[in-house]
Amino acid sequence: MLNSLKKSLRWCSLSVMMISCSDDNKNEVPPPPQVATPLVGSAAPAERPLLVVFGDSLATGVLANTHLGQAFDTSIGQQLGKLLSQGATDKEEAQKILSNPELAASTTTAPYGIRAAIAATRQLKPEDIDVVSLARFGAKAEDMEEMQSDLNAQLAPSQGRLPQYIFIMLGGNDFCSEETPADFRTRYQERVMAVHDQYPNAHYIIAPVPPVDQLAAIDFDYGPAVPGLGGSSLSCQSLRQRSCSMIYRPDAAQRIKEINQAVSDATAALTATGARVDFAGEVSQWPIQAEQLAIDCFHPSEKGQEAIGQYVGRAIKL
Repeated sequence: MLNSLKKSLRWCSLSVMMISCSDDNKNEVPPPPQVATPLVGSAAPAERPLLVVFGDSLATGVLANTHLGQAFDTSIGQQLGKLLSQGATDKEEAQKILSNPELAASTTTAPYGIRAAIAATRQLKPEDIDVVSLARFGAKAEDMEEMQSDLNAQLAPSQGRLPQYIFIMLGGNDFCSEETPADFRTRYQERVMAVHDQYPNAHYIIAPVPPVDQLAAIDFDYGPAVPGLGGSSLSCQSLRQRSCSMIYRPDAAQRIKEINQAVSDATAALTATGARVDFAGEVSQWPIQAEQLAIDCFHPSEKGQEAIGQYVGRAIKL
């Protein structure tokens, strides 16, 4: 999510080859990915189902390899400082370092992932489900238009290959912004229907926003200032005040409710067209626990990603 990012930037947007960046080349900005046959999988290339992900930083697995309360090291502090700073200039580098697609529910091949849930309905392995992730830090509903354009560019070399599954999980950054739920409703439904207009035969999997208003009740005092983050002390509240202060507003719960109602209504409108749609409504009822949060007290840890994957997986029908 990380609402402070002014412009959505992609971290190693996953091609269907599931390219991931290593620490050895962390100073390089990766080239745009190309559609390619994965190196792993038993299904014939022409038969491989394709999953496309429209999402924000939650879908990139940002900080999923950390957990609330663990000790900050200098590098994590510096990168978080960049992400939370309005004047940050090296956002691509920070995004590349902090994302964990191998842990994100939307892209992992682990049993809790969406690929595993889809594979189970087709008697395949998770690795046999190809994925193009358009997820990016700071993404809002309005950014689906740019994501759709990027998808078209990525699929162009594949000579007509189309997605069989489209996963959409957006709205967290809209919640964190000054945008009204009414504005979100209009933009979200317009963009979802625009994707459907182009890909009417895809199987849509839609998730609402997790109940992030619950986070206000979960706190942790990290103690003295951390290099890169400044201030005299650091706590979950101080981190969230910089990334999503809306969590602490009196109307936070109502704001989430209205945003998720808009997601639900857009899902109903999509279903009314005859599209095949699964709605992961359990996500909005998630009783978030401290151990399911990353070190920034906001994004999901691996356990949090596992919870999301299980909620979404249970919604996917044959």
